Amino acid sequence: MSARHMIYLVLLVIVLSGTATFGLRETAFREETYTETPTPAQAETTVDFVKLTMNLDKTIYKIGEPVNMTLILTNIGNKTIFLSRSSPPVLDFVVYNESDQIIYAYSWGGFIAVVVSYPIEPGESFIRTFTWHQQEKIAYNPQTIYRQIDPGFYFVAGRIALGAGVYDGEVVVSDVETPRLLIDVIPKESIVVESTRNPLKLVMILNKTTYRLGETIKITFSIENIGNKTLDMSQYEDGFNFVVYDEAGSEVYDYNKNWLHPAIYIPMPLPPDLSRFGVLTWSQDYNLKLITLDPHPLFEYRKVLPGRYQIVGQFISSHSRLIIKTPPVTITIDPYETESTEAMCR
Repeated sequence: MSARHMIYLVLLVIVLSGTATFGLRETAFREETYTETPTPAQAETTVDFVKLTMNLDKTIYKIGEPVNMTLILTNIGNKTIFLSRSSPPVLDFVVYNESDQIIYAYSWGGFIAVVVSYPIEPGESFIRTFTWHQQEKIAYNPQTIYRQIDPGFYFVAGRIALGAGVYDGEVVVSDVETPRLLIDVIPKESIVVESTRNPLKLVMILNKTTYRLGETIKITFSIENIGNKTLDMSQYEDGFNFVVYDEAGSEVYDYNKNWLHPAIYIPMPLPPDLSRFGVLTWSQDYNLKLITLDPHPLFEYRKVLPGRYQIVGQFISSHSRLIIKTPPVTITIDPYETESTEAMCR
């Protein structure tokens, strides 16, 4: 074998080996009941004698589902403090889109001007609950107009409202905002499955279960550290994957076997209660099949036929020798599914 062919062969082993050594295989289709365990989230910040905490009841919401949150302002000093502003609210929350633009703030609503001065003793807290109905501001003509947001990722943060302040008789604390919490807003017909292997929780989301023949299938993942220690993770050695099986239980497609991933260790620590997100796609292909190496690598590309398939999500940590897999999700590839039918389901 020539040196050139040897190089080609090495590259092919890297591309096609993937995670086959883990031996994952589903043997039969069965009816699944998909359930989701809500994962609360918390963010907090401390400035002088004030600690501001935001709590979310979960981080994944169906489109149109209310997003409930709690803001807690705690006096961590040794003197009585006072919340003050000329118009409610003292506490506020803001929503950012993926472009870092504020699309909604609770304080944008109309309020009657009134002087507020609320005392908080040392060690005590002021608590407010809020609900965001997944709306974003689109116009001021002549009044504020809102619309339902689209599915996607958004960031929520709690803050002391602009123009408000907290003071202890000497120092005024204002313009305070918690770290942003990431939430995922998904279509109503989405399927959510999860698997836990302490200290990690893996979640996989599919927007629907019926797809047109040839339609790209989007798969969203999150991995959360549910332990109490920061995990040593890598940007490239720890990642998401999925495997597709046909009704006979045979492997049709393994994402890792069809994409080249650099074997580079780049530290990417994951602190407790935080998550990493990722999105992978399947274009309804079979695994790449090598036809020849001469005079250069040539692969066979094949598309799957209509029918039922199962998708199993994975999180693979190569340097930790760990793999987590989700329960399988059954999907149908329908040659008669139309664009208009999909639009009506949204």
